[in-house]
Amino acid sequence: MCEANKMIKPNPEQESIINYFTQNNTNKRILLVEAPPGTGKTFTAVATAMNYVRFNIRNNPRYSKKVLILTFSKNARAQIEKQLDILSSDDINWGKYIEITNFHSFFQKYVWAYSKYLGLKENLIIMSPKQRREILQGKFSTIPGYDINNKDQYDWAETLLEGDFTPLTRYGNVKASVKKLIPYKEDIKNIIKEVNKEGYIGFSDIAYYMMELLNKSQTLLSVIQNKYNLIILDEYQDSSDLQDKIVKKLIGKKIKPYFLLILNK
Repeated sequence: MCEANKMIKPNPEQESIINYFTQNNTNKRILLVEAPPGTGKTFTAVATAMNYVRFNIRNNPRYSKKVLILTFSKNARAQIEKQLDILSSDDINWGKYIEITNFHSFFQKYVWAYSKYLGLKENLIIMSPKQRREILQGKFSTIPGYDINNKDQYDWAETLLEGDFTPLTRYGNVKASVKKLIPYKEDIKNIIKEVNKEGYIGFSDIAYYMMELLNKSQTLLSVIQNKYNLIILDEYQDSSDLQDKIVKKLIGKKIKPYFLLILNK
């Protein structure tokens, strides 16, 4: 490690996290870390990954598995990549052992690779928000009570494959315009799926198909679980319910990867 990087010293709390998976004698596979912004969570995540890789290479020169650092956004991904670059030294090809990506990109890789298996077209096209709105609005208009000029209705309907993000009033009640569409929830989902089958997909649909894929193929689930020794989930509080379910699917019940979950407090 270069001189500048030697100056970066973890505090005792960070040190305990960084060493947790190399000195873990409790067989606990999941470590949850909560900390406020500005406390070095990104540094700790990257240092944990690097320490884990070094430990495994030291103990097994033929070590070939990866650490996956999974985050919520492209911006967060860029920050993690920058931190890895700051901490990196030339003795290890870190790109070979540490994979940094965000949820959508990670899911997209597998959904695209297995699109035909999922009943989708091989060359899927990600719609822009404008394109998606134009396509879906016309189809949603066949749903009783749907108003193409009602933003709440569209915002709720177009994300239904990823989850039910029902808009509420300030009193905690479901907004009336959306409430009258709830009986047609499955019809709306089927409309989105039909558009997907035509080869057009939105970012909010991808997690749905990733979950479908993991549910349909135990073999693929095992492949992903065995590819990574450690999975670090950054900014985990921003993940959707469906993303959380996918993570729990990856965790599984058997002893597979270790998991470090990092949340903003």
